[in-house]
Amino acid sequence: VWSQLRPRGTPPCGRLSHIGVALDHKTFFVFGGYDGKSRLNDVFLLHIGSELINKIVYFENNLSSFKTDKALWAEPIYHGRVPSKRLGHSAATVGDKILIFGGDDDHKDRELLNDVHIFDYSTSIK
Repeated sequence: VWSQLRPRGTPPCGRLSHIGVALDHKTFFVFGGYDGKSRLNDVFLLHIGSELINKIVYFENNLSSFKTDKALWAEPIYHGRVPSKRLGHSAATVGDKILIFGGDDDHKDRELLNDVHIFDYSTSIK
């Protein structure tokens, strides 16, 4: 059974061609993409409460039992330079780190990127 989560906090704007990866079995990371007008390079985290985590970790399909008040959107505070605006990039997690590769840049020449960036989730303030 599918049901929609209704997390507290301010969600990211609607977008496409972004990345979303799971971290530490309780956090969902969203970066970049396209909002219909421009490419993005913002970062959002969706923190999920322990009751929700248990359902995901054990692959139980009864989503209707989730308590939506346990989910919260947040924008992390982080150090370092954020990757440039992009869409169509890829990502993978390695421990507390997220690797982001490539994508399409924000310039009129639509350069395809081949850069690699790393976000260390363990050093961000959550």
